[in-house]
Amino acid sequence: MRMRKFVLIVILSVSSLAFAQDEYHDDEFGFTIKAPSGWNITFKDQLSAKGKESLKKAFSNEVLLMIHPPDTEPPKNPCILFNCRKLVRTTTSEAIADLKKLGNEALMKSTRFLGWMLLGRKEKQYTEIDEFYDYDSSLYRAVSKVLYQHNQDGSYALCAKAKFIGLQRVTSFSAYWKGDDPEEFWQVFTEVIDSFEFDDDARPKGILGTVPQEIKEVSKLSSQEMFKRVWKWIGIILPVLIVLGFVKMALSRWFS
Repeated sequence: MRMRKFVLIVILSVSSLAFAQDEYHDDEFGFTIKAPSGWNITFKDQLSAKGKESLKKAFSNEVLLMIHPPDTEPPKNPCILFNCRKLVRTTTSEAIADLKKLGNEALMKSTRFLGWMLLGRKEKQYTEIDEFYDYDSSLYRAVSKVLYQHNQDGSYALCAKAKFIGLQRVTSFSAYWKGDDPEEFWQVFTEVIDSFEFDDDARPKGILGTVPQEIKEVSKLSSQEMFKRVWKWIGIILPVLIVLGFVKMALSRWFS
């Protein structure tokens, strides 16, 4: 597993004492995330009293960290909020199945709700002009985006969501922005989620004992190599089935 470097630089800003770092590794949940150049990572405990109150009011404190420009205090716009939690009432495979089957509808609905929170009373002044959804089966990741445009001044508002499924854990990204260049913020958001990576022991196991990042490599195997792998599993499973069949026959004769 690649060694991670944790960089911590203390900076004093006008609004609060924040911690600027380009990379963060979490030992409890087993992941690494990076902030784009010119953006900071801040934890909710580092917010001012006003920032903590705003965060609690809008997101019920269900936030682990925030990625934002150095001249703004989260959760002010623009901001990318991130949280990770353990799966309690569902298994990893069930969570992956739900994300694959229901992710589009659920994530898009959640993204539009985020837009409603961002625009507030000015929601009617905006028109939704674009939407985007993608599910990456190799990463167990779903991403959504909704873009709004102001009816009069032509400015934009962008809301985005992303979700990763790990081994008995799930992450969520919520991002919002208002301004004149939505592509710039979308690139920042994309860079953040592309930087996210689970540790080896926090990734769901894939088919044939591989992890998601190796699925593409498995697909590149030659027919002969793939046949060997499949035949290996058949050699393990088939004898077990044969033994179970004999046991079943013996028991049926014994009790007949």
